[in-house]
Amino acid sequence: MKLVCWISTKPRRFLPALVCATALLSALVAQAQIVGVSDPAPNSPPPNLRPLASGDGATDRATAPFQWGSVSLRPHALYRLTNADGIQSAPGIPTETTINTFSPGLLLEIGRRWTVDYTPTWTNYSHSGFDDAFEHELTVLGNALFTDGSIHFSQEYDLTDSPRIETGFQTKQETSVTSLDVNYELSRKTRIEVGLNQDLRWVESAPNSFDWSIQGLYHYIVSERLDIAGGFGMGYTAVDPGTDMFYTRPQVRVGWKPTGKLSFDAHYGRETREFDKDGAVDLNIPNYGVAAFYQPFEYTTLSLGASRSVSASYFSDQVTDNETLSLGLSQRLFRRLNFNASANQTDTQYLPSGAPVISVIREDTSYRYNLRLSTSFLRRGTIGVVYQYTRNSTNAEGFGFSNNEIGLEISYAY
Repeated sequence: MKLVCWISTKPRRFLPALVCATALLSALVAQAQIVGVSDPAPNSPPPNLRPLASGDGATDRATAPFQWGSVSLRPHALYRLTNADGIQSAPGIPTETTINTFSPGLLLEIGRRWTVDYTPTWTNYSHSGFDDAFEHELTVLGNALFTDGSIHFSQEYDLTDSPRIETGFQTKQETSVTSLDVNYELSRKTRIEVGLNQDLRWVESAPNSFDWSIQGLYHYIVSERLDIAGGFGMGYTAVDPGTDMFYTRPQVRVGWKPTGKLSFDAHYGRETREFDKDGAVDLNIPNYGVAAFYQPFEYTTLSLGASRSVSASYFSDQVTDNETLSLGLSQRLFRRLNFNASANQTDTQYLPSGAPVISVIREDTSYRYNLRLSTSFLRRGTIGVVYQYTRNSTNAEGFGFSNNEIGLEISYAY
């Protein structure tokens, strides 16, 4: 899962509230997790938890190797060799396989405030139970500043074909996520934030889902270190085949940076989902997210995240209720080595959508532990080894498994 965050306004006047930090920390354990080596634990807070620089959102094209006027180009590449056991080629069929992954890419910078990044990925499996995959990832980011605020745009397209915990086998899907965020400063102490989002998902051999949502927040800036906000969000999810649904999410948010070494964000509310089916009972559950970063020393970062959310399932007439907890550590060793460790737990309940009674259809608890040791070479290159253990416990036959992966990674990027 890839996450894009955009935050901007006059930097000296506020600390932005939570937009995406919780998603960053829980991305490795989100519903329908990909079974494969995950990204390392973050070694610094995301932009919304850091003090903003005066040039926030602007690209630095001076370091790009290829430049033509206002356009610059940055190539990047990743190769990963992984040996894995326990990956399911089908529910109840654990498999051992060697995985070769090659991801070359290009980052295009246009002017100072637009970027386009395209990365194709070739994945080869040694076991015949898996199909070799050719995947694509495209991200477009842009922002514009005006007198009292900012507008930010992001567009992501992903085509993936990876084994997934939820389905129990290799699942091909396309996703297109579009977001438009507007921040407007009302006064020195107050601002409003409005976000529009579209999330489209096409899945092979599973229901497609199309989600549209809007959210508004009113922020009160207590001080440079404390931002309190309240607001309301609502959305509509169309499922084909399946039951469509409408949801509302009132919530409060707090962004707090008590010291230069500690950042904390949280939001809490209630989500109500109404299903477009006669006799269907509504779903009403808490919706929350917490993210904290602590940097006791220059090269040591600890992270904590927790969240709860509901989304359309990969099974017809079902939704998933996901609770996640994530812990991370990033540490530099002997000046040249970077060590990353993360531990994640996700509790997932599969609930009926459109039924007269809410009852648990399937219940999973998945754990993921990741260790990564890396070092740099030739200034822009990185080489490292990674070990990952994944286990899924469930009451559904065929979907429980444990998986060990050990791999070598080499990357180079401008």
